[in-house]
Parts: sequence; C-alpha cells; structure tokens
Amino acid sequence: MGLTIVGCGHLGEAVARQRQSRRPVLPLTLTTTVTDRHTALTELADQLLLCDATDPAQLLAALQYNHTAVFCLAPRAGTAGRCPIRLNRGRH
Repeated sequence: MGLTIVGCGHLGEAVARQRQSRRPVLPLTLTTTVTDRHTALTELADQLLLCDATDPAQLLAALQYNHTAVFCLAPRAGTAGRCPIRLNRGRH
C-alpha cells in the first residue's frame, strides 16, 4: 500500500520530493486542484490525480488504494477550524 499526498502546493511537493527514495517500496499518489501543476508533479508521482478534497467522492477515490495519507491543504475562506469531510474508518 502506498502514500497519498492530498494537496501538492509548496508543502505537498516538498513532502513528495523528500519521499522519492522510498518510491520503490512506497508508491506515491499526489493530488492537486491546479492543472498547470501536472507537468511539475508527474515526475514525482506514481499516480497524479486532479482532486478537490472538499468533494467526498473525489477524496475517497484518491485515498482508495493507499494505506496512508498526508493532508497538505491550505485553508480556504470560511473554513477555518473545521474539516469539510469526516472519514469514518474502523479502529485498528
């Protein structure tokens, strides 16, 4: 199972670059909402998705095949202090 980095702005891209040495054993799925970022991010990812993390269906699709996720999302106006999506996963 791989790692999904949700949000690949400056911080998400830095995390992806730091994880490159682990890609053979930890595949990376990267998400962005900015189509212009695809060229820069393609070389860093095993899978690159255009994903709006506030859309539950898109977020779940991005997380579907990976065991771990790192959320690197900038706050949006009017969303400070709350998470737009609640993920219900069983306790391990």
